[in-house]
Amino acid sequence: MFTSSRAVIHSKARSSSTKSIIKQESKLETYIMFLRKPEGMMSAKREDVDSWVCSKTYGGGSKGCENEGRSRVSPAPEDFHVKTTHTPSFLGLQQNLGFWNHSNYGKGVIIGVLETGIKASHPSFSDEGMPPPTAKWKGKCEFNATLCNDKLIGARSFYLPGKPPVFDGTVFGVPYAPQLAYFYSRGPSLASPGILKPDIIGPGVDILAAWLYAVDKNRNTKSGTFNMISGTSMATPHLTGIAALLKSSHPDWSPAAIKSAMMTTANLTNLGGTPITDDIFDPVNVFSIGSGHVNPTKADDPGLIYDIQPDDYIPYLCGLGYNDTALGIIVQRSVTCWNSSSIPEAQLNYPSFSVNLTSSPLDISK
Repeated sequence: MFTSSRAVIHSKARSSSTKSIIKQESKLETYIMFLRKPEGMMSAKREDVDSWVCSKTYGGGSKGCENEGRSRVSPAPEDFHVKTTHTPSFLGLQQNLGFWNHSNYGKGVIIGVLETGIKASHPSFSDEGMPPPTAKWKGKCEFNATLCNDKLIGARSFYLPGKPPVFDGTVFGVPYAPQLAYFYSRGPSLASPGILKPDIIGPGVDILAAWLYAVDKNRNTKSGTFNMISGTSMATPHLTGIAALLKSSHPDWSPAAIKSAMMTTANLTNLGGTPITDDIFDPVNVFSIGSGHVNPTKADDPGLIYDIQPDDYIPYLCGLGYNDTALGIIVQRSVTCWNSSSIPEAQLNYPSFSVNLTSSPLDISK
């Protein structure tokens, strides 16, 4: 699909007086159009785009557009190539084949999402065709039970301390893809420099996603809508979906094992086989892309796994300086930190770590 275009009216009338010019300019209008490409169109010359836009707008060709005399859309100054990409294909996932197929498309896996708020009536939460949640599900809607259904199966509020970003966005759909988006935050983590951040990158630029309001900002709309969105909030659902596939393929894997599998198998090169760059083709480093760009198929068979159990985080958090009260809030039980129970950040059995190299010996075990 094409992005929005701005059309400016070209009036044939001319006037030497300022008053007449103002009168003419006051009649100018702006048209925002969102048009579908013709069937089978993969690329177009400048004149093709010009003719097509005019014909879609006025029912005639380029000549008809000029004769209309009210509005004209300026085409791109060079050849236009359609760059729409389906992220499953970009990530190497194919229906009825390979990892996507044998993971049963993640069927039955329950995903928990940390959100600032949702609109339960949005069509994205429609449970049409969805089976009821599995018998092991014990959650519930704490606010309004009528908002939940067979897709949105629970909602609650609770306190969580802030944490560094985990997933970040990439540009994709071109031979030099993926590229690192300019707008996301780089590492290192100031809160925990011994853990290398970010963890991993995934598709997160210009993603067609659910949107709360109509794109024309009409808040009175009764139907849900969608918009092209970029950011960590778009990369996260892709990584979450891959995590669901991995959980379905390996039911005994813990969340830490799933993260480890994705991180240790991530790609450091683009589709062309050269190192990943940012969106202005500058080199990137580990503080930009972490372990690399997610590769779902390779993550299904990672070999080595760095697993962590929930209680393993307690000595790590003690080492970060969390007091007993804060730890109790996090783990939902009474905890006491002792100097002997604390560990250096890099000692956590995490799939990546960061240390300062000095003349003193350093022993890190995993």
